[in-house]
Amino acid sequence: MTALFETDGVTTKRMSTGSKITLNTTPPELSDGTTFLYESPRYRLKVRFPAIFVFETFVIAQLNGTDIDQPVTAAVILRKGQLASIVEHQLGASLSQPIVDEVLGDIYSLILEEIRRSLVRFQKLEVSKVGPHIYEAETRLFNEAMWNSPDDVYLGPETMSRLKATLIV
Repeated sequence: MTALFETDGVTTKRMSTGSKITLNTTPPELSDGTTFLYESPRYRLKVRFPAIFVFETFVIAQLNGTDIDQPVTAAVILRKGQLASIVEHQLGASLSQPIVDEVLGDIYSLILEEIRRSLVRFQKLEVSKVGPHIYEAETRLFNEAMWNSPDDVYLGPETMSRLKATLIV
């Protein structure tokens, strides 16, 4: 069986289509606020968009027999409607809604694979317990969380309710 995805630490690529998502590791205040860059050679797309990472803490057994509380990425929150709007704009009015939906589905699955890939480094963590998800939040609440959360603070599951985020995947 061939691999569906290839990863290199910051990029996750779908082998069958060449589409990929790259994580911007530069802090938002030092960049344009972009968290991800999605590229699709098929549709000649380059889509940049922000995201908020949400962490959950899991108890992970260490090799020395001790347990530690480890925050891991469990979800991503996107700005409501922004991704669809960017994709629709870049694809143009000539393309049908099913193609827009296909591209959005590709982006979502690449984000989820990126989250799963990041969990592999925790050898004793059952990835199935994390079940990564993607949410959307209204622009005002999203922006407040994006720009007013300290860099050294892991946003937890309460963030979804605080931002009134809705599950999309």
